[in-house]
Amino acid sequence: MAKKSSRVDPNALVVKSNSLIQSLRYDLTATEQKLILLAISRLDSMAPPDSPLPVLEFNASEVCAALGMETGNRFAYLRKALKGLLSAVLTYWEEEGSDAATWTATHWVQKAKLTPKTMILHLEFDPGLRPYLQDIHSRFTKYHLREVLGLSGKYAVRLYEILMSYKGMAGKSESWIIPTMELETLRSLFDIGPKEYRLNADFLRWVIRPAIEEINKVTEVIATWKIIKSGRRASGVVFTVCMGNTRPALTQDELDIAPLEDMLRGADESERRRFEEMFATERARNLGIIPDEWVRARALRDWAKLPLPANMRKRGR
Repeated sequence: MAKKSSRVDPNALVVKSNSLIQSLRYDLTATEQKLILLAISRLDSMAPPDSPLPVLEFNASEVCAALGMETGNRFAYLRKALKGLLSAVLTYWEEEGSDAATWTATHWVQKAKLTPKTMILHLEFDPGLRPYLQDIHSRFTKYHLREVLGLSGKYAVRLYEILMSYKGMAGKSESWIIPTMELETLRSLFDIGPKEYRLNADFLRWVIRPAIEEINKVTEVIATWKIIKSGRRASGVVFTVCMGNTRPALTQDELDIAPLEDMLRGADESERRRFEEMFATERARNLGIIPDEWVRARALRDWAKLPLPANMRKRGR
C-alpha cells in the first residue's frame, strides 16, 4: 500500500545508517542523489522491525520544484532522473569488519511509476536497504533535507553526507575532526574510476576543493581540510567540521602553503599563476578570518608574506 502523498517538506529529516553512508559506492548525478534523499525523508526511521519499506507517493510537480526545476518539461526531467536511479548500481558491505562481511550490489529503487496526466510519482526502495533506513536506533546520521537541496555538485552532496556521518564522534560538541581519510578511500566512496583524475593533484583540485567550497557556501556546515603527505606525495585528507557560525581553530599547519606544491606539480607557468591567485582569494574568503587586503592579494606569495590578522596574533599564532 502506498504511503499517501504529502507536500515536500524541506525541514524533514533524512536519516540513514552510518555503515551505509561510509561504505556505499555509487555514481549518481546531484539530481538523482537529491531525489533519493527526498524520498528517504518521507520514511519513518523508527518504524517497527516487522514493517516493510512503504511505497512512497509524491506530487511530481512539487518534487521537480524542490529539485530546482521550476519550468519546462517536468515529466521528461523526472523520467530521466528515475531512469538514472534504476540503472545505477550501488555497492556496499554488509557487516563490514566481521567474518560475515558480505559485498552487496543493488539499486536504490526497485520500481518507479510516473503518471503524466496526474503527475503522481510512486517509488519503491529495494527491500534489502530496509535495515539501513528504518528501525535505526544507533550509529545513524540525520540532517534536514534543506541542507542538500541547494547543492548542485554531485561530489558536494556525497561529501556532505560523509562529513555528517562522523558527527557522532563529537558527542555534544558542535565541531569534530575526521581521522585521515586516504585518497584512495575517497575515490572509492565517490565511485571514481582509475582513469578519472589520475593525478592526486587533479582529484584534490577538481573534486575535493569544489565540494568543500559549495558545502561551506550552501549548508550549515563549515569544513576545512588539510592534505596529509607520505614523503612528498599527497596521500590523504583530514577534515575539520563544525556547525553553524562556529569556526574551527586553525593551526599554523593549516595555513601552511607547502601542501599546495602537490596540487601544482606538472602545471605550466600560466596555469600555476591562475591557480595561485584563485587559491589565495578563495581560501581567504572561505576561512572567513582574512581581512579585505588578503582577499585582494594577486598571488599566493603576496598573500603568504602579509602579516597575520590581529585576532590571530592575539592567540599567539
